[in-house]
Amino acid sequence: MHNTNMAPNDTNMNITGNSSDSTETGTLSTLVLTIVICEAILMVVICCGNVLVIAAFYRNAALRTVTNFFILHLAVADTCVGATMPFHIYIFFDRRILGNIYVCVFRYSSITVTLTASVLFLLAIAVDRHVSIVHPLRYHVLMTQSRARIIVTAVWLSSIGFAFVIPMVWHNSWEDIPDRDCDFGKVMPWVYLAWLVPLFIINTLAILGLYGRIFYIAHERAHRIQRYNTQPRLAFTTNLKIAKTAAIVLGLFMLCWYPFYLITAIQVYGGLIYSETWEEWRSYATILAIANSAQNPVVYAFRMKAFRNEFKKLLRIKPSQKPNVDLERSVTTQVGDGNGRDARSALDNGASHSEAA
Repeated sequence: MHNTNMAPNDTNMNITGNSSDSTETGTLSTLVLTIVICEAILMVVICCGNVLVIAAFYRNAALRTVTNFFILHLAVADTCVGATMPFHIYIFFDRRILGNIYVCVFRYSSITVTLTASVLFLLAIAVDRHVSIVHPLRYHVLMTQSRARIIVTAVWLSSIGFAFVIPMVWHNSWEDIPDRDCDFGKVMPWVYLAWLVPLFIINTLAILGLYGRIFYIAHERAHRIQRYNTQPRLAFTTNLKIAKTAAIVLGLFMLCWYPFYLITAIQVYGGLIYSETWEEWRSYATILAIANSAQNPVVYAFRMKAFRNEFKKLLRIKPSQKPNVDLERSVTTQVGDGNGRDARSALDNGASHSEAA
């Protein structure tokens, strides 16, 4: 049986910034105080940005498309990331609560389950964009609301099962941890950690492949439009917009997540789980990964005109009086939306799919 009540050691810093300078009485070093402030700021930014996305989806019926349904649940997952921040911040002031092994495991599973869901919803959105580009005429037959609900349910169940249920059932005991430190790399079995990296690589390669194909097909279609259309500038704008969006999605995703998994891989496969230096680096990489939850609303929502207009209404911002001359949006919609409707109607109904590419 596990000994669940042995107090963990305070010898280093890990995912939430443990430090030898932080004591059980709540005295924080300058370094740890800085981390606390960063996490508090992230909590506010993550929650506010993603709550705006959720509110916009439910306020405006025109936004309730399949693509936006995935964006909604991505926002829910990211909001949960922000909602776990108060618990992690509180640990800085009273680490005695980590004396129970299950509280220690919950410390990590509560955030990894939401981060896992967030990553999987990024993949789901990439799949949705791929279908809309590759099979534009069959998109609304292949990506129905019922199938979207099945995908969302599968994402949540797999995330909860892999990142919450399994760690709660299968973890090391305090007797298995020489320094009794509540660290993710020490609490979880080596086999579990060894699976994290390849699973992440597979997910990343899938997203890279999907967006790579999206860009290639969009480039070919823009070339055909330029060849047979009298408005080559609009075709170039369409191609450039899709390229920029895909670059932002892939760039931010890899920038935020690769450091964490690279460090984790070095620790797991290099036998450096108990290296205090690598634990400290992983703590900073984790904060960077969490920051991705604050960036998603910007990438997937603020670049979409329908969401942007709804945000202005929610924030009581007076809409611009500048006439809408963004004719390139109609071409972008025709590339991404294959339901046969004209481009203007699709845009008015918040279904400008290629904007979410």
